[in-house]
Amino acid sequence: MFFQHPISTHLSRLSRRLLPAVFTGMFCLFACAPMDLDNIAPYKYVINDFNDKGDLPEVEKEVPERSIFEPGGITLSAGTMELVEDILTAVLRDNLKVENERVLKNFTDLRNPALMDARLREINVRDVDNILDTTIPLEKLFTDLFFHVEENSALAAYLPTYVPPKIDGIIFNFYDIPPRPDARLSLGTSDHLKEFKFNSVYSANPTLVTPCSDAIEVVYQETLNLLVSQSEEQILQSQEFYEGIREDILNIKSERFAYLTDTLQGSVDELRRLGIAVNIASNELLAEGKITEEIYYGVKVFLVAFLVKSRQNLIMMEDTITAAIDTIYQIDIGRTDQAYNNFIEKLIAVFDEVIKDLNSTKIGALNNCHNQGGGS
Repeated sequence: MFFQHPISTHLSRLSRRLLPAVFTGMFCLFACAPMDLDNIAPYKYVINDFNDKGDLPEVEKEVPERSIFEPGGITLSAGTMELVEDILTAVLRDNLKVENERVLKNFTDLRNPALMDARLREINVRDVDNILDTTIPLEKLFTDLFFHVEENSALAAYLPTYVPPKIDGIIFNFYDIPPRPDARLSLGTSDHLKEFKFNSVYSANPTLVTPCSDAIEVVYQETLNLLVSQSEEQILQSQEFYEGIREDILNIKSERFAYLTDTLQGSVDELRRLGIAVNIASNELLAEGKITEEIYYGVKVFLVAFLVKSRQNLIMMEDTITAAIDTIYQIDIGRTDQAYNNFIEKLIAVFDEVIKDLNSTKIGALNNCHNQGGGS
């Protein structure tokens, strides 16, 4: 009876009963087996989005315009030079030219003989020096004579004139000094961009997997730091560039003051020699009978007026050129500061555009996180 059914039939029934148990056992075998976690390589996120985002464009540094300075100075008209030359050479030629005698006669007519003639005869080297020395008060007699001459336009034309300086082709008037520009920007701006308000980055999708967004943040921060470092380097270079210009402007200012000192002293020396020579020539011409007393006093009046006017010109020259040099310095420093400020503004604008692009790149990378590592 036992062998009534074929063996195959039994095997078939048995296998149907054992299969579930076999598969369950196999599942437990694989599921319960210990895993070697140390040997599993972590997923590496490759972030290439920022590869070409780490270069900050170079901002051009503009060279500020420099003021054109024309110092001016004391000048003598052609008529004055001709009159002086005639007086000095008449000693050898024995007489003055007739036209110059007429001019000197007009100078003579401005004096009060009773009050002035004795003092005019006494004029010597010390008087010439005292008139040209702006620290010594003028004698009233000399002042009166000068005003008499200056009130006569025909005779005033024989006095020296002062040509004021020019700044950028415009006459600089000491009594109308332009206001100084605003105080220059401090050079302590190396941290300028550290206070820059970066454009806010849109928040990452909170459903994104953290490792991917972290990887993006690392590369983003590295790129951002590189851009900030380049911007600070450009600021440092610009500070050195514009500070060099400032130093050059200061050196030019010092050179101009040295020129003014030398020019003033040279002018005083030249005017002194001319005044002494004219005074000596007038005494010799009178002593030798080559000119009349009337012409002699005309020469003396001319000499006093000439020296007093020269004194005024020397004062005006020193005051005006000093103010002009200071004004030019302020103008050129102001232009330099403006150029520096322009550079900073341009750099901020460039930096802003680069950061906008960087932030946009970051947002795009974050949105693509799910495409790497199977969403993890």
